[in-house]
Amino acid sequence: MAEMLRRLKREMNGVAADSMREKGLRYGLSYGVSVPAVRRIARAYAPDHELALHLLRQDVRELKIAAFYVADPARVTEAEIPFWEREIGTDELAEHAAVLFHAVPYASRTVAGWLRGENPLLAKCAFYAAGRRAAAGLASEKESDGLLPEMAAAVVRFGTSVVRPAVYALCRCAACSESGARKVESLCAAWENGDDAAGREIASEVRALCGW
Repeated sequence: MAEMLRRLKREMNGVAADSMREKGLRYGLSYGVSVPAVRRIARAYAPDHELALHLLRQDVRELKIAAFYVADPARVTEAEIPFWEREIGTDELAEHAAVLFHAVPYASRTVAGWLRGENPLLAKCAFYAAGRRAAAGLASEKESDGLLPEMAAAVVRFGTSVVRPAVYALCRCAACSESGARKVESLCAAWENGDDAAGREIASEVRALCGW
């Protein structure tokens, strides 16, 4: 960890760190290092599950992000999930956590559970993870189709806060198969004719990105 910190400090950007604080990205310490630089440095140490757990415990933005790229998905046990969940404390971390959790052996159960839950950050992570699974070919057509009702319910529950991750997930599910595209388009049509503002916004963006 000390070696990684030295490398990160060489990439530090005080202006970026101040900007993050102004946008509400609160960490105990942030060096303002760009995400590509954090990923590059972290991947030099991967996979190292024990190191990832240690990094995640630190209240340092760059180390927390790095943890998700250092961890070995095959070694993340379901018993560890509460620990990882507690550390997903910002929108930024929710997005990076999906890099890890889309590839764990029990990803489909975890994603569905987070979509059904009451934690908006975990719901965002679930959307991103579902999209990554679809894009990587890890999710079967049955899995992707089965998550659509959970995604729709999460949109109603969390509203506009999940627009970006929902658009990401739905576009990638639509690209998986003709069946997926039809079901996502049908969901968008239902939102367009409904009263939910978040649903209408998502439907508009998905249609534009998918070229429908």
